[in-house]
Amino acid sequence: MDKVLLEHEPATPVIKGLVDKYEIDLLIMGTISRQGILGMLIGNTAEELLHQADCSVLALKPEGFVCPLALD
Repeated sequence: MDKVLLEHEPATPVIKGLVDKYEIDLLIMGTISRQGILGMLIGNTAEELLHQADCSVLALKPEGFVCPLALD
């Protein structure tokens, strides 16, 4: 699909609508959220779509991202 879509609406319902409309199997999205622990780990929009979209979601953090949580 060689289209650019610019919407002035909240991201989650717009993305979910496109997933449904085009019967998408895998949604790949970048995420850089800075709100809350889950936001730091995955991103708020990506997290919402995990529960709402009827497809797999691959959320990618930018190069150089450092998780604020340490495993002991």
